[in-house]
Amino acid sequence: FPVTIEGQVFGWVEGQALAPVLMASLGDSLTAASLANLPLRSTSIETDPKGPIKEWLDRQFSDGYVVANKASLSWASGTQIDSHFLKLQRYLKVRGDESSLEILNFAFPRDTSDDLENQVRQLIQVIQSRKYAALKYVTLMIGSNDACSYEADPLVLERIRKNIVNVFKKLSEIRQNEPIRILVVGIPQITEAWYRDWE
Repeated sequence: FPVTIEGQVFGWVEGQALAPVLMASLGDSLTAASLANLPLRSTSIETDPKGPIKEWLDRQFSDGYVVANKASLSWASGTQIDSHFLKLQRYLKVRGDESSLEILNFAFPRDTSDDLENQVRQLIQVIQSRKYAALKYVTLMIGSNDACSYEADPLVLERIRKNIVNVFKKLSEIRQNEPIRILVVGIPQITEAWYRDWE
């Protein structure tokens, strides 16, 4: 049984800190939270194409801003909202699991389901580094950018299905002593959320 001393988890036999466990998130800008701090009631880009809002949006798609929002406002990994990462931390604590949980968010703006293979490849490389004792939990939300190409590609739904099944296949190849729990989330009705904000 492990014991916690000054915030570190130690094994009785080894006397060394146990490796943390990992939660991972896959997806696009919705999971990266790249525009989560967009002021919805500000001047529109259309009426002010070269103004401060346009400059603000340009910054959102830089790597630094994407990473910053992943850590703060992502529904999956953020720490400034009640994200799934924080929910999982609380759940493990209630169950008496002393494992230290860390989060890696591989989601990136403009990614489609075709890009999931690269995201999963990055995740597997991290697992193979043996930094983590186990991959505990994975969130997956994808399809908003695929949906935008539906008229040009009527087979987009079949492609999304194929790419998601491939994610499951790749994750099933990870060898560890406990199952990997995967949460697949459907894309939200963005326009409805917008209109509710203005009502």
